[in-house]
Amino acid sequence: MEDITTQTGAPIEQINNNSRVWNPNTLKWITIFLSGITGIILYIINYYRLDHPNKKQKLLLGIVFFILLTIVVIALPNFNSVRYVFFGINIALGIYYSADQKNYFTQHIKDGGRKASAWSAIGLSILFLVTYLFIVGILIYVVDLILSSVIYKSF
Repeated sequence: MEDITTQTGAPIEQINNNSRVWNPNTLKWITIFLSGITGIILYIINYYRLDHPNKKQKLLLGIVFFILLTIVVIALPNFNSVRYVFFGINIALGIYYSADQKNYFTQHIKDGGRKASAWSAIGLSILFLVTYLFIVGILIYVVDLILSSVIYKSF
């Protein structure tokens, strides 16, 4: 009996067990309007489901960079005007990652893969964002405590 394969040569059994993958356009809008950090996490999950380990590792570096950038920017004295910079970064990330995953997503669907619900992406994004803001808030509070105790002791 001959094995039946898809256009890319993947066995049919493998396609039937594929994970659901989010549409890159959905993730683009989530990245733009919610947060770049949540977008990066969802793109990592998508690459995991699409089985592209090299892309996952690069995106993990993006998370570290984004967290550090957030902490530095929040510490700036004129934080209100910086929100436009973050919005610009979110737009750039959303467009880049959407274009980067478009071909993988299209091939996944051609090979019989399934789409994941946009609502699950939105729900996870909100969960990630709340967790992220909580962690950043704790870090800022701890740094503030340390700095105020150092400043207080110096006088």
